Amino acid sequence: MKTVDFRGTIIEGTMRPQDMLPAMMDVLLQYHPEAYQLVTSTISSEFDLIYMELCSHESHPAWQDEELSWILYELAWDAMNEIAPEGYYFGSHPGDGSDYGFWLNDDWDQDDEDDEEDHFCFCCGRGDKGLEQCPTCGEMICVDCLPPFGVHVCEPD
Repeated sequence: MKTVDFRGTIIEGTMRPQDMLPAMMDVLLQYHPEAYQLVTSTISSEFDLIYMELCSHESHPAWQDEELSWILYELAWDAMNEIAPEGYYFGSHPGDGSDYGFWLNDDWDQDDEDDEEDHFCFCCGRGDKGLEQCPTCGEMICVDCLPPFGVHVCEPD
């Protein structure tokens, strides 16, 4: 298991398990292979089919099963939080409930972080563009996300 080396979106514009689970599993395979194996073996034992077979059939009844919801929202979700960067959580974006990724915890004190640590855009998670402070909420945002043309949605302090 290793911590992800990015922040921000892994999937957006959907809340369907058929879309969310494969996106999460791609990340788990790379960063937390043990959890990936646990999820695939749980799917195999619960539904008597392999994970890749399930993914190839979007209309399979298992996608609507309560047990698959538990696998997605408990097992895989918890594993994603285990690999979240320090001070971040895996979940929906604070301003967009269908944008899932790694987001900064509101109660995390960045002043405790090493000064040498990379800094990332609060909105998209990228660290490759210059960061500026959002004039409305004060978060550090990359130039692509800054209002009025960017996607950053915030609330005034």
